[in-house]
Amino acid sequence: MYKRKEGVYANPKDVRVAVVEKNKSSTETPLDDPSSMTNRMKRIHANDLENILPFFLVTVPYVLVSSLQVSSVTSPQYAIWDSVIGNVLMFSFTLSRYLYFVAYWRAWQPWRSLIWFWGVLTTILIGIYTIVCLYVL
Repeated sequence: MYKRKEGVYANPKDVRVAVVEKNKSSTETPLDDPSSMTNRMKRIHANDLENILPFFLVTVPYVLVSSLQVSSVTSPQYAIWDSVIGNVLMFSFTLSRYLYFVAYWRAWQPWRSLIWFWGVLTTILIGIYTIVCLYVL
């Protein structure tokens, strides 16, 4: 959508197709303009992938350890607090990624960096909480 609107294309083949459609020369159509919304969206997706993978690598062990604790811990009150803390941390990370998307899209600085740090901190806290849960088991 933004590629056609802004006339910014990632591949030279796409530029040639656009040139044929618009009957323009290839010098008038920019290739990979870093300020375009198309490339901003690419960077948003790349950043999401870079941050969501570590989150999954930390959260999956937490879920496995947490499910083992629910079956082995005698105090049901501890199991409830364990799931509440884990759910709050996972929701916090998800919320930070949504807010980061909006902040990156709207180019809000320094909010974008602060929201990114919030997501990274949440991932670190889930990792620490997973280790704590392992030793409580």
